[in-house]
Amino acid sequence: MFKLEGKNILVVGGGKVALRKIKAIEPHNPLITVISLEFLAELEHLIKTNKVKAVKKAFEKKDITNKWDFVFACTNDKKTNNLIADLCNRQKIPVNVVDNPKRCDFYTAAVLEYDKFFIAISAKGKNPTLAKKIKEKLKGLIDGIFL
Repeated sequence: MFKLEGKNILVVGGGKVALRKIKAIEPHNPLITVISLEFLAELEHLIKTNKVKAVKKAFEKKDITNKWDFVFACTNDKKTNNLIADLCNRQKIPVNVVDNPKRCDFYTAAVLEYDKFFIAISAKGKNPTLAKKIKEKLKGLIDGIFL
């Protein structure tokens, strides 16, 4: 669990997985930059509302610099994602490689947040659908107890 407010986060890729990662972290007010040649419509909306900065271009090695606090490798190309992981590892930047949990330095979790506590559920990057299902079950139980 990291405090993300004000952190510089790079997301490489503009598809469904990138959008899911951005939606998970955006409420915590990081400074998100997305590099991609194309962006999903919903991601375009986040860009237009200035919640995300977009750089419309192909990923290049020089994009990985020490200015990033965290990086998400969300392309649909395993070689590119592994290259991003290698570059981040060399610069000691924590990286999440969406198609290779073994390369991840951190995972994103399904989170339930309440006034006085929160619960994070992770499937170690292997099954985000399962984490989401568990989150929904727990939400029903907790809401029934506290609300």
